[in-house]
Amino acid sequence: MSAEHGRVPWIGLIVGALAVQLAGLALGAVWALLVLRFGSAVPPWLVLAVAALTALSTRMSLPPTRGAAPLLAALATLLAALYEQFLLAAARIAAMFGIGLLESLRASGFGMLWLLARIGLGGERLGWALAAAALAALLAWRWSGKAARG
Repeated sequence: MSAEHGRVPWIGLIVGALAVQLAGLALGAVWALLVLRFGSAVPPWLVLAVAALTALSTRMSLPPTRGAAPLLAALATLLAALYEQFLLAAARIAAMFGIGLLESLRASGFGMLWLLARIGLGGERLGWALAAAALAALLAWRWSGKAARG
């Protein structure tokens, strides 16, 4: 059945969910580039802007339904924060050993990068990431609710 009859096609949800998570990865990469370029001048609360963009991506990617949008927006925001730390860890390793970023990603392996990303996403950064995930869920819920009603 179509969305006009109250049901959302599953393929729309699957493709939309994939698009939202890929947008989260892209935002995490852009965030990592900003941190690599400007260093400590990039504030940790920048993740709130990532959350707003993730919620907007959720609104644009998913069919008008209220159920999945907040969860997917929050997950994409947390994915962006984690991916940013993955890339920063790989960049630090690349700088220490004088190798390229891709070589660093290949040589380090998932386990080491996961450990370094978890360490990097601790303390204040984790608090900001969780607050941003809540903001993304709230914005996606409000936007998806308006789309479902209107």
